[in-house]
Amino acid sequence: MISLSSRGWLVKFALDNGQPIDSVVNGVFAIHAACCNNNVAVVLYLIEHGADVNARRLPRKYSPEKGVQTVGTTGSTPLHFAAANGCLNVVDILLRHGAIVDMTDKVCALYLSIRFLEIAAR
Repeated sequence: MISLSSRGWLVKFALDNGQPIDSVVNGVFAIHAACCNNNVAVVLYLIEHGADVNARRLPRKYSPEKGVQTVGTTGSTPLHFAAANGCLNVVDILLRHGAIVDMTDKVCALYLSIRFLEIAAR
């Protein structure tokens, strides 16, 4: 069993009480949010419960407020989110669970490759 933080327990509570694993808020899935926050335990928990490691961020039109600034571009995957935020542990987890490295988003997959190089150079 994974040790979950207080936020992790909220995720567990939501899933245990019927919240679908593929729920979307402002075009972002739970796995996207966990990946950009480097929340390893929550990422693993979501994957164990069926989250898609290659889920693409949806267009902002799914946001109830049209002027809301949200993270990521349309088509970004959890791997894009983790790499863009320097979350190396999450990048490793996603790759071990089948994340596809060369999936493109609205910007392009080249950004992901450049970001990996920047992170590796640190």
